[in-house]
Amino acid sequence: MADIPHFAIPFRFDGPRGAVVDEQDSADEIMACVETICRYTIGDRPEKPEFGLPDQTFASPTPKEELIRSTIAVWEERVGVDVGRTILDKLSPLIQNIKVEAVNE
Repeated sequence: MADIPHFAIPFRFDGPRGAVVDEQDSADEIMACVETICRYTIGDRPEKPEFGLPDQTFASPTPKEELIRSTIAVWEERVGVDVGRTILDKLSPLIQNIKVEAVNE
């Protein structure tokens, strides 16, 4: 069976076509998938309403690390059950953005 290219995340155009990932299963491609999981709130995708994180708008004082770990483990098997410190460190700017947006609203 031929490899089916994955669209690049975030979705964008590369000329007349959608951009695709150069190397599937690379750390960067897996990280992009993890970021997508963290950017969606449960219910945001009508075709898969259980996808994403529970709404963290009123998480106090910050989003729960264990909740993020367990959600990533459910949706991105390539990360493994234990989300490593490296992945969480790369997600820090995203988590910070969630905290800042929740505080500013």
